[in-house]
Amino acid sequence: MKKILLVSLMLFNVSLFAQNEKNEQKPLDENKALFSLGVAISRNLQGYNFSPAEIDKITNGLSEALKGNAKEGDYDFSLIGLYINKKQQENAKAEKEK
Repeated sequence: MKKILLVSLMLFNVSLFAQNEKNEQKPLDENKALFSLGVAISRNLQGYNFSPAEIDKITNGLSEALKGNAKEGDYDFSLIGLYINKKQQENAKAEKEK
């Protein structure tokens, strides 16, 4: 799972660098830039079909971590892979039932 996240971040950085050359003349719209960052991060998670409650928990974790409020014990990285596997199985089952 860590490798997937690392590769995703590397690809994201490469795409930002490539787009940066095109955007040199544009004035900076900070609100749009920050919103775009959120959209870019979400693209790595879209295929999992998270529920609104799951999305709230994900965004809460992101928000608390960015603020420096995520304390050890609040999170366990070893659970990410287990949860993603569970979501993939649920999504595959739902797809078969269609």
